[in-house]
Amino acid sequence: MFDPFKNYKPDPTNQPTQTTQELMDEFDSLFGTSNQATQTNEQELEDDISKLFGPSDRPLRKITPTPQEHLQQLAAGNHLDEFKKQQAKLIEDKDPDYDIQEALEWAVNAHAFAVVQEIVEIQGVVPGTGPCGIAMDNGSDFYVEYLFAHGADAKADDEYLVFRAAVHNPCYLPFLAERGAKNYTPILSQFIDSESVEAAIYMLENGAVPDMETLKQAAKIEDLTILKYLLTDKGMVPSKEFIQEMPPLFIEAKHLLTKAYQKHSFQKKMPPKANSQSRGMKI
Repeated sequence: MFDPFKNYKPDPTNQPTQTTQELMDEFDSLFGTSNQATQTNEQELEDDISKLFGPSDRPLRKITPTPQEHLQQLAAGNHLDEFKKQQAKLIEDKDPDYDIQEALEWAVNAHAFAVVQEIVEIQGVVPGTGPCGIAMDNGSDFYVEYLFAHGADAKADDEYLVFRAAVHNPCYLPFLAERGAKNYTPILSQFIDSESVEAAIYMLENGAVPDMETLKQAAKIEDLTILKYLLTDKGMVPSKEFIQEMPPLFIEAKHLLTKAYQKHSFQKKMPPKANSQSRGMKI
């Protein structure tokens, strides 16, 4: 075995000039003795803060969660018995912050199934769009299917759910469409601007209605896939003025637009095709 230190010999001229004890003594003379007790008393800590920032009329206190926040923490921790007790207390106290959907969101996000099952199946709470959105964000097929199987309505806020799916997991767009959530037109432009090509193409293929503003957006992003789709599959044709107004920076996009315009102009000038059906002979 190779030994890197086999032929090593210490250099007599490169020896430490101070012993360990001498170094410790020097450190203590500069910063005080190293074995001094650390301040742990809260009053001492307050005194130090007062010296630095002036006296305060409010004493230090621990930050404690609100009852609703505590409920959410218990939900995320899957502490079912404690969750049920805390929930009962919130309901009994008629706490204005009580929100079972938020607790469900925390449980879904943490995959705390015992609490999810308690809320949805035992208590009969219909899952809202919030828990469904979180399940899609996390790519959790089990929770997505579970929530919709237990009453979640994709059409309750379809624009919100479609947006969440398109941003985080476009693979859920067909799943939502099967359940009636396919309001794509209002949010299409956002996905073109962010160059979410897969999501934008899916929306265009499944009902999103493009206009000239859509075409302009598609021409001004780096990936020209959407522009090509609009010109070929959707048959959109820019006007001559539209092309002239395009900044010279977008050379390739301008070239595609020009070709589409020229092709359309050429087809308009072509004579109509003759009717190939034989009229036969008159007898």
